[in-house]
Order: sequence, then structure tokens, then C-alpha cells
Amino acid sequence: MVRELEYRLTPLWDGRKIPGMQVNIREDAPEIKKGGKLFTILENLIRYPFTCPREEIVVEDEKGEVPVMFEQEEKFLTRSQAAYVLRDTKGSVSLSYTCHFHEATGNPPYDMGYEGSGANGTGTAFLPEFTADRYRIRLLWDMSKLPEGWEAVTTYGEGGIDIEEASSALLYCYYYIGKICREEKENFGFYWYENPLFDGEAIGKWTMGLYEKMAGFFGDEGKTFRIFMRGNDRGQMNGMALPRSFILLYERDKKYGIDDFAGLPEGLLEEYDRDNYSWHNHMLTTLPHEMVHVWTTVPDEPFGNMTWFVEGTAEYYGLLLPYRFGLMSVKDALTVLNLRALRYYENPFADSDDYEPMQRAFGDSELMRVHYGRGFFYLTAVNRDIRRASENKLCLDDLVMKILECQKSGIEVTNELWNRELSAMLGCDSRPAYEDMRRGRLFVPDGTFLGDNIKVKETEGKTRREHRTCTVFQFTGEEKV
Repeated sequence: MVRELEYRLTPLWDGRKIPGMQVNIREDAPEIKKGGKLFTILENLIRYPFTCPREEIVVEDEKGEVPVMFEQEEKFLTRSQAAYVLRDTKGSVSLSYTCHFHEATGNPPYDMGYEGSGANGTGTAFLPEFTADRYRIRLLWDMSKLPEGWEAVTTYGEGGIDIEEASSALLYCYYYIGKICREEKENFGFYWYENPLFDGEAIGKWTMGLYEKMAGFFGDEGKTFRIFMRGNDRGQMNGMALPRSFILLYERDKKYGIDDFAGLPEGLLEEYDRDNYSWHNHMLTTLPHEMVHVWTTVPDEPFGNMTWFVEGTAEYYGLLLPYRFGLMSVKDALTVLNLRALRYYENPFADSDDYEPMQRAFGDSELMRVHYGRGFFYLTAVNRDIRRASENKLCLDDLVMKILECQKSGIEVTNELWNRELSAMLGCDSRPAYEDMRRGRLFVPDGTFLGDNIKVKETEGKTRREHRTCTVFQFTGEEKV
């Protein structure tokens, strides 16, 4: 029988901001023996600490307070504290504590922080994970301490939640609290706070249209998807995806128009710094990239094993689909493509071995970005090879859809599966080219995934930092008549 978990969240208000939240959780009769694990809190995820000191968490059952002992657990990029009970529990067990928010940070937004008069972030910062594989989960909001009309929206929608999932579902979920503006249609939602320097309705409508077309392409109409805007004063224009949602960061004091977000006018991105993405380009590429993660994310354990696929497909379809749907001109698509080529081929780690340990990737932005460019340009070459081998009857779409169908049917997606399916399409062994990609050996990308009018040429560049001479590929083309 599936046990129940009930959460009651009460956001606090100090007259100026939301400084924290009262959390009350009841687990239905876990009946844990002395020395057994009750829950785990993420003490530190990448760089963000849990927002409540563990000694302030009060645990009780039918007999009264339950003493617990914490032990540290460590996994890649995370440090957790596991709570073990020091006596047998009786009946239902409850947890109560107050989490304390700080000002919302930049990327990645795993924290739970206040932004103006609202607060937003993920459950990893303030909720524990329980031990059973699956629960009947109910989440209730008590908004009585906030000004009238203020709301709470999560990845699962407005107001409360009633689902059957693992308790980690509420950890890897976005929470958005305050006086919320929205653009919604059925199960799609785009959310922001009052008085931003951008047209939220126009951007929401454009994003909604893109999502509907992408969902149709991936055969996923009708599923939920939500985007939450988070402002920052650090000039960051990026975001982070979680299941069926993501937070998009924008520079709070910069004025944006719909064209800045969508990249609709021809030549919008014509001017750019070859070493840095412009903020226009961040907005143009981040929205589609993060959407694609909804459908092409596969298990990536240990980290780095399938990152080339996860990030490569997001880069590939995040550019191809808006262009295919007529939401991006060829001129702007080429600008994005050439920016990515410079970003990858002039990366000082472009020729690094992909199999080296990835623990240090989060400490170096250049190393972190290698997987994005490497996977993306490899996929452009794979598309070319499939088209040639099939005499244009097949393309990368057919291979990716086959891989995703395998995942839906319960087949584990691995590099071995990728090469087996690709080799069958090519009629030859795909592994040598795949290994070249993983080893950082130079390979020639291809632009014909955008159309046969796109040509690639080899040029000379300089790596960032070391300024070594390197080969860079650039793309040219014209609008089809």
C-alpha cells in the first residue's frame, strides 16, 4: 500500500519581503525501527546550503518528540545529512521547521530566495527526501501571512499538489510565490513578477507557440510545462531546467523587448563579441535549449557519460526547430551557429579527452561548455552521414526518435545503444567516429541540418587563454527563395 505524505507550506512576510517559510510535513505511519533512516536533507548542492539548520527540525510521532542523529553522506557535487531515529517510531511522524531565505542568486538557481516582494527556487533547498520508493503526496499552501491576492505556483500548477510520486518529486520542482503575472494556456504557463522591464505577455505568447510546436514534434502534446522568470543584477542571461519546467534568468535592470527574447527580426544578432554570447543570443538560444531538455534528457551517470547527448540534442534541436518552424531567419540561425563554432573550436579544452573525470567541470566554465559544442557539432555530422547513407530518406530525427522510443519502452539509453542503432542506419561501424568525438579529435561539422544551402568552411582561430592556433569552422548561406 502506498503511504501518504502531506506538506503544509506557510510563506512568511516581514512587510517588505518573504524571508522564509514554515514547513510542516506528516508521513503516514512509517514504523521505523531504532537506527533506521527517516529522511535526508541536501546539506549542500553544488554551492547552495539547506535553508534550515538541521538542529531546528523538530520530529514527533504519537509518543512525542523523536530524537534523531544525523550522519553525513556524499555523492558527486552533493553533501547530504541523513536523519536516523534513536528509538522506534509509532504511528505517523511529523516534521516541523522554518526555512530562511536569502536574496535570490544567479545560475544555477537551486536556492530558494526572495526577489523583490516574491520568492522562488527549488525544493532541494528546503525540503527533505523520504525513504520509500513512492508516496501519495499532498501539498497544501497557507497564504494567510501574505498580502491579499498573492499566490503560489509550482511545476505542477497553481495552488496545491496531489500526486503519486517519489518524495524527490517535490525537491526537483520549482516554487514561485508572490504577486504573480502569467501567460497561460491549458497546461502551459509563463510566470513573472510585477513591473519587469520586458513585455511578459508577448514573450509568453511567443514561447507558448514554440512549445506547442516542439511538443508536437516530439509527440508529447498535452503534458505540463512551465517557465518561471527570475531577475538578477549580475548580468546573467541563462537558466536551469528541471522536469517539465525551468527558471529563466534575466538581467533585472535591462529593458527588453519581445525581439530581444525571440530573435525574430532579420540580423538581430549580427553584431556580437566573438568571445562572448551577447545577451540577445542568450535569450534566443536559452528558451528553446531548455525546452528540448523536456524530451531528450537521458540518465547521465556517472556525470559526463551521456552529457554529449543530453546537451548536444538540446543545442541541435534548440536551433533547428525554431528555424524549421519559421521563428528564426537564416541570418540569425547562421549567427547563432557561428557563435557556437567559435565557442567550441576556440575552447582551450576542445581537444581534451571526454572520458577524463568530470568532477572539475563545475569549477571551470570553459570545460563545462565542451560537452555542449562537442555533442552539437558531432550531431550535425551524424545527420549528414545518415542522409548520405539513406539517400536522404532518413536523418538524425529518425535516430533520435528511435533512441527516445527505446527509453519510453524501458530500455536503458547508453552509448552502446546509440552506436548500435546508428551503425544499423549507416550500414557500417559508427564507433570510430564516435570515439574520435569523445577523445576530442578534430572532426568537420555540417550545416545542412538547416538546409542544403548552408555551407561550411575551414578557418584559423586562436584558443582562448593559451591563444594557440586552432582550426575553426564557420558557416555561410542565404535565405531560400
